[in-house]
Amino acid sequence: MKLYKILLPVFMIILFMLLIIRPVKINSQEVISDETDTDYNEVQVFEDIASIFYYGNGDTRIHTWINSGNKSFKYSGSNGWFSTKKGGYEGNKLLHSVSGDWNADGYTDIAGFYDYGQGVTRIHVWLNNGGTSFNYQRSAGWWESTRGYDAKNIVSISAGDYNGDGYDDIAAFYDYGNDETRIHVWLSNGSSQFNYEGSRGWWAVKGYPAKNIVNTLSGNFGD
Repeated sequence: MKLYKILLPVFMIILFMLLIIRPVKINSQEVISDETDTDYNEVQVFEDIASIFYYGNGDTRIHTWINSGNKSFKYSGSNGWFSTKKGGYEGNKLLHSVSGDWNADGYTDIAGFYDYGQGVTRIHVWLNNGGTSFNYQRSAGWWESTRGYDAKNIVSISAGDYNGDGYDDIAAFYDYGNDETRIHVWLSNGSSQFNYEGSRGWWAVKGYPAKNIVNTLSGNFGD
C-alpha cells in the first residue's frame, strides 16, 4: 500500500509531461508542411516560344524555341513541331493565333482563326503532345461559322481562363465599324470544341475605335 502511494504521484507527473509534449509534435508537423510548400514554390518553370511560319505553296510549320533556363533559347529546327512541307495548309489565311492550355493537361497549345472567305471562319487547334510536337486537330476546327463571321474584322485576340473551369479560353475584339466594338468569347470544353458565347459579346460599346487597339493581354488585373 505504501508503494502505491509512492508511485501514484510519479505516474501523475509522467502523464502531465506527456500532455505538455504533445503540442510539440503538432508544431513539428506544421514545420514539415511549410518546408514542403517552400520547396514547391522554388521550382522554376521556364516558358518557351513558338511561331507559325509560312513558306508559301501550302508549306506551313510551327517552329519552336525551348528555353534552356540559362538565358538562351534552343531552336528546335526548321522541320518544326508541325509541318505541311508537301502543301495543304495556307498559313497566310490564319489571321490571328494565340497560345493557351485548352485541355488543361499542363502543356501549352495553339489555336488560330482561319479565314475561308465569304464569312466562313474556323478556329483551328494544335494540341501539344508533351514537348516534341503539336497535333493538328483537323481542318473542321473546334469552332466553325458557316457564314456571317468575317475573321478580318477581328482586331486582336487573347487567351485566359475566363470562366474559372481550368481550361483556357479565347477572347477577341471585334470591329463592327463606326467605332462599335465588342469582345467575343469562346469557352473551351476541354476536349474538342470552343463554345461561342454569342455575337452580343461579354462587352459591347459604341464610341470605342477597335482599330486603335495595339495589342490585347489577359491576366488578373483586379476585382
